[in-house]
Amino acid sequence: MSAFFTWANLATIAGATAATAYIVQFLKKFSIFSKANSQAVSYGVALIILFLATYFTGNLTASTGVMIFFNAVIVAFSSNGAYDSVKSTITAIAAAAGGGTSAGAEATTPDNSSESNPVDPTPAEGATSGAADAATVKNDTALSSQTATEAQPSACESGAIASDTTGAQ
Repeated sequence: MSAFFTWANLATIAGATAATAYIVQFLKKFSIFSKANSQAVSYGVALIILFLATYFTGNLTASTGVMIFFNAVIVAFSSNGAYDSVKSTITAIAAAAGGGTSAGAEATTPDNSSESNPVDPTPAEGATSGAADAATVKNDTALSSQTATEAQPSACESGAIASDTTGAQ
């Protein structure tokens, strides 16, 4: 992000979601909010952000005021989903790198036993790395779309669009 929030930015779903996620994660460090339901805190923060953003942008009417309650649900769910996605990605990266969890605890299997063998980087027999397959599919797609484009005349060549429609001489 290259700039701080503005009221106009906070009135959008993306701006309100980002601000809600940041503020909720900040508030969870305080004892009064640490035991509270994160979804309820997210909804409350989203409600306040949307109300203030709508008010300060001059768009607060009875109709938009009612819609804030519904829009806050969308913002809260988006905020929680974004946080959960980032958290699970970081945990997966740390586990794959052999670092365990971000808190330094040892990774465990579903039966809560310690994992003695870290992730084995060698693919199973008959499996591919996936990257080579993706590159092949991308190249095949690019070649087939290039061939199809070369075979079809452009709109100007087919006469569908006149080359000079302005009437200027």
